Amino acid sequence: MKADAIKIVGTGLIGTSLGLSLARHGITAGLSDQSKANLRLAVEYGAGEESSLEPDLIVVCVPPDNTADVVAQELAKHPKAIVTDTASVKSEIQTRVRELAGAEATRYIGSHPMAGRALVLAFNKWDQLDEERRIYLEKEIERDLAHVDWAPRVNISALTGRNLEKLVPALELALESWDKRIPTGKFNAFLQELQAANPHPVRGGKQPRILFGTQAASRPPKFVVFSSGFLEAGYRRFIIRKLRETYGFDGSPVEIGVRVRERRQR
Repeated sequence: MKADAIKIVGTGLIGTSLGLSLARHGITAGLSDQSKANLRLAVEYGAGEESSLEPDLIVVCVPPDNTADVVAQELAKHPKAIVTDTASVKSEIQTRVRELAGAEATRYIGSHPMAGRALVLAFNKWDQLDEERRIYLEKEIERDLAHVDWAPRVNISALTGRNLEKLVPALELALESWDKRIPTGKFNAFLQELQAANPHPVRGGKQPRILFGTQAASRPPKFVVFSSGFLEAGYRRFIIRKLRETYGFDGSPVEIGVRVRERRQR
């Protein structure tokens, strides 16, 4: 990737760490910060270079309270760039960006500094809730955390020590899942069995077929399947659900990528 294709706004701990990681892969990021001292230090560390060139991607690494304003400013300043951020909260930021940037907010994609990591959900002071509040809280958890329903959950009390002995095993399980690899032979046998029992729906008179697959990476587990046609998002989610039922992966995100193999012309 050419230098300055990525711009990092905010050269604190996260922004500088991101710049250093990119540098290790041969990518020189453009750096920006209101604090000239922070910017100078990040450049000295080798996290990137101060630049005013037009970027393709902008990563906003500022405190959450300032994120929405800075995202909106960068969207206006760079009308062709995609903007993302590293704030740990999202809903309020997304709402505020839409208010400030209007139609330009379609170029904003929220991110998270811990994306792709193993996860355990620990709920403290659970023992202090009455039965009615627990029922409502259970519904809130199911609604607001549905996207991480694969994460083990432990209800604890730091004060009394209730269920703390369950926390370490849950963390160990999540890390084991995060690092797990499925041999290619087993994965392809799994795909054949899955496809035989639940083939992809026919769309437009055509039915995509999975040809073969492999696990491309771990931490987190990433699988790639090669198919005769595009696999719908619903079917990819179905594959992930069956992977979890078969191999566990409790506490770890799982990703499925699809590569379509065009039929060779004779």
